[in-house]
Formats: sequence, structure tokens, C-alpha cells
Amino acid sequence: KLDIEARDPDGQIEKLDIYLNGKKLNTITRQPYQTEILPVAGNNLIRIVAFDNDGKTSEANEMLEVIMRP
Repeated sequence: KLDIEARDPDGQIEKLDIYLNGKKLNTITRQPYQTEILPVAGNNLIRIVAFDNDGKTSEANEMLEVIMRP
């Protein structure tokens, strides 16, 4: 499970778009901002795009490395 913290100091968050390795996984429109992810072995890029009530966007990226052991 991925827990996301998002806030807008001068308005409100309308939605969050969640991507894993370039593929859109989910759109979240209300709190709590949580989603399930299934990363693969190796490097995984998580990208979150937040949209606020003024039409502005902000983006966060995080690399997650998954090591599979036999």
C-alpha cells in the first residue's frame, strides 16, 4: 500500500493521478490518499501528479528499487 501526503496551502486538492513506470494506476479524489501498487524487480518509478481547485498541477517522483531474493 502506498500512503500519499498532499496538501494545497491556498486551496484544495481535487485529484491525484498515480503512475508506476509510466503506466497510470489510479486517480484518487478524496482522502485518505492511498493506493495499492505492485512493483516489479529492479527500479520502479512512482510518479504522482496533484491537481488543485485552481487548475494548477504539481508533480512528485520517487524511485523504488525492489530486490528479489531466491
